[in-house]
Amino acid sequence: LNEIGDAGVSYIAEVLKFNNSLKEILFWYNNIGTDGATQIAKALKVNTTLTVLSLGPNAIGDAGAKHLADMLKVNTTLTKLVMNKSPIGDDGVRDIAEALKANSTLVEIDLRHTILSKAGASYIIDVFEVNPTLTFTGLTHNDIDEDDFDTIQSLCKRNRRLRKHVIHARIFDIVIALSSLDLPPESMSFTHESLTLSLQYHLSFSRLTSYSKLLINSNIGQW
Repeated sequence: LNEIGDAGVSYIAEVLKFNNSLKEILFWYNNIGTDGATQIAKALKVNTTLTVLSLGPNAIGDAGAKHLADMLKVNTTLTKLVMNKSPIGDDGVRDIAEALKANSTLVEIDLRHTILSKAGASYIIDVFEVNPTLTFTGLTHNDIDEDDFDTIQSLCKRNRRLRKHVIHARIFDIVIALSSLDLPPESMSFTHESLTLSLQYHLSFSRLTSYSKLLINSNIGQW
């Protein structure tokens, strides 16, 4: 346990404002409270490279969650946010949920072992009316009834299916674009498993019928 606390986190937050290489940061058991969460949130309003932020277990409460929610309204790179084992209740979850209605990049949020109840679950359910991006919500060990929990998990599965369709549609666009290029067959190779279905169907188009492999060197999961 490091327990760098809010003071230590403030220094790291300043660095994050200018760092353009760090992708993940995990603050496990560091006694971070509202002030520390606020500083991190301010940094991630301008940071454009961090994709994973873990702030649990810590002492982030509803006030800290509100500042993180304000960050989510403008941040466009974070894909995973962990706040498990923190005293975040329904008020904090409400603010996070409102932010997620406007956020189109966060894929996973972990709120396990917090203190949200049925009201908090309802806020999260409302998010899925407008958010097709969120595909995982960690909500175990909370005061949520089984029906609400099952509903949220079903909505996550729905979004995973939608996300898969979007990926395949974008792959189709790439394949069509590549079909107009005069590229030698040996310059194209294919390795990504998520491309398999689209390629099997679309490789019959145009000049791509002569290619046996296609390499798209990109993290498709982040699209």
